[in-house]
This record gives sequence, C-alpha cells and structure tokens, in this order.
Amino acid sequence: MNDNPSSVEVSPLHFFALTFLFSWLIWIPLDLSHYGIGPFPVLENVSGLVRLLGVLIPAAVAIFLTGKSGGGRAVKGLLSRLGIWRVGWKWWAAATLVYPLLLVITVLAYNTITGTAAVSFTWPASLSFFLVNIIFLLIAALGEEIG
Repeated sequence: MNDNPSSVEVSPLHFFALTFLFSWLIWIPLDLSHYGIGPFPVLENVSGLVRLLGVLIPAAVAIFLTGKSGGGRAVKGLLSRLGIWRVGWKWWAAATLVYPLLLVITVLAYNTITGTAAVSFTWPASLSFFLVNIIFLLIAALGEEIG
C-alpha cells in the first residue's frame, strides 16, 4: 500500500516506453550526426557525453516514475539499494578493470600481428584515457542498474 495520497500507479510499460522514447531521442540524432546526416552535428569530443546521457535515461525515468508513484521516500528507497553490495570488492575491481585491460591487450595484439606500432601508448594521455573510461563505465552502469 502506498502512503502518498497523490501517488499514481505506474506500469512497467510506462517505464519501457519512456526509456525507449527518450533514449532514442538522444541516440538517433547522435547516430545521424556521426554519418553526417541531419541538421544537428554533434562534435566528436562531445559525442561521448551525449552517449552517456542516453545511457542514463533508464535511471532518470526510473527515478521520475518512482517519485511520481511513491514520492520522495520511494526515490530514497530506490537509491539506497545502490549501497547494497552482494559481491566482494574483488569482483567490483574486476568488473571495473576488465574492459580497459581488454583495450590494452587488443592494442598490443594488433601491434604484434601487424608488426607496426600503429597504436601507441603515451603515458599521461593513456592514463587519463584509462581513468576516464573507468569513470564513464561506472556512471553508465549506474544508469542501467537504477533503471
């Protein structure tokens, strides 16, 4: 039973429809821009942030609909679940580091197979790229998991 007198029942269909609609309102112009189609060019250095915004749509819709149906207490309950860790920190570290590590292995394999240094590492830039990837992956995971 809901304690919020102004609450509204929200079905999973509402969640999926809104998530689909708003995500694709972001991703379709981004995709068209990538191929040079359409009136809204998205600069390459901004496209990662725009993509991240699209990934955060499930969380935004979930928070909005939770607040609409259950109020602030329900939103707090939803977000408090983020603090529940069902696995040890080693699994979180593995989940965080596997993707960037696979990128490094792929680059090394490519350079070895082609016999060139087509892709090279410059430590300040590579380290910042690595850290930015980890941060983006964590934020993206929050967007999907909350949703």
